[in-house]
Amino acid sequence: MHITIKPLVWSISTGWKALEDLYNVVPGELTVVTGVLNSGKSEWIDALLCNLNRSVGWKFALCSLTTLKNIINVII
Repeated sequence: MHITIKPLVWSISTGWKALEDLYNVVPGELTVVTGVLNSGKSEWIDALLCNLNRSVGWKFALCSLTTLKNIINVII
């Protein structure tokens, strides 16, 4: 008789092997990304969403007001 125990919480890799032991995406769980200005938070989130789209096909709608502000400043 073989018994397989499945974890109660499943997670999805971020797509970066170096990060797997520290963080994985868990559906339904809130993750807060913080840091100082211009430290790459928005770029990291953008890359994470792209990785999740490639690996599991999730779709996202994203509104980054700081990025929008920078685009508006360039246009003006």
